[in-house]
Amino acid sequence: MSHCRRKFSKGEFLITIIFLFAAYSEVCASQTLRDDPGFLFRELSNSHTTITNEINFGYDSEPVFLMHPVISNSKKGGGKFFNGFNAGYMVGYLREIEELYNTSSFYQTLKLEKKVSSLVTFKMDVRLEYAKRVEVGKPDVKKWYDNTVLTCNLQLNDKNRLSFFGGGSISDSVFTSYGTSYDAAFNAGKVEIKNSLTFAYDYFYYWNQVGQNYVSDNLEFRYKDFTINTGMFGAVVDYNYVDGYDAKARNPNTQFNFDVRYRILPDPAWTIGYGFSARNYKYYSPLYFSPQNRKINGVYSYLYDMISTFYVYLGSGARVDNNNTFIWDFDAEAGYDHGGFSASLGISRYNDPYYTSYNSFLNITKNF
Repeated sequence: MSHCRRKFSKGEFLITIIFLFAAYSEVCASQTLRDDPGFLFRELSNSHTTITNEINFGYDSEPVFLMHPVISNSKKGGGKFFNGFNAGYMVGYLREIEELYNTSSFYQTLKLEKKVSSLVTFKMDVRLEYAKRVEVGKPDVKKWYDNTVLTCNLQLNDKNRLSFFGGGSISDSVFTSYGTSYDAAFNAGKVEIKNSLTFAYDYFYYWNQVGQNYVSDNLEFRYKDFTINTGMFGAVVDYNYVDGYDAKARNPNTQFNFDVRYRILPDPAWTIGYGFSARNYKYYSPLYFSPQNRKINGVYSYLYDMISTFYVYLGSGARVDNNNTFIWDFDAEAGYDHGGFSASLGISRYNDPYYTSYNSFLNITKNF
């Protein structure tokens, strides 16, 4: 994988950081996070790998619906996965603060990926987490949680891929995910179109043991440095409590996302964007975050650059919903990348009036 490399002055670097903070231009992946997969939700564990793919239009390793446009796992048409065997390990600490309780989590993940032929790639993701929840007026709760997901990717040709996946948890004695996805890409000169369609089940909130069946479709159009992304998501949460604890029902919900972004500088890679998200549940549930007719508008910016064998990533965003709730987040990652080996440290902060999270992690990957 090639990288954009250019040394830039301390003055340029400081000006860029000041702009990012002034413009407020992941939170990290954890099931204990608030269930609001808006356009600025970042999965930091993939930031370096995916940003370099963003720059080079190369394929990444797995499709995930509606993550942050930089950190999304949607494929970049016209490339290849990798040759051989990939491994990754992450360890981190996540603290979440809500109105009536706070949660502290220590987590570690192991990722193994093996390409066995030009057609078949296998992947295994293992997560182990220890969390403690302190709630007002209730005893403290400590919980171990594990989740293992196996994925089989079938690369039908250069532009089409079919995937099957399934996962389970020993601690919760439950299937955590299963489903299939189909990904397609089309290129014509500088125009690139990609689509990802997924049918699946997701055990999305382990604290209250909640899951849902869903279908999602994500369409991306790119021309040179200009990108438009739209996503549609429909789901039905399993039969459980709604409207307090006096009634139970399945809970249909939908989401629509629209994102437009432009890379204003190629080196260092500097991108600005605007996003819109609409989220609606039929019922309010006390078991999980279930907004009704919520609409969010916002802007974001992110910077990525390689300096010899070292890299830096900075990102920030600000948005507001239709109830005038102001939301902002910031995240950063710095690391070393050379000869198929990468090691990095990252931090993030997410904040709104009702929920705040802090995350820090160490991430190590090796491509053989």
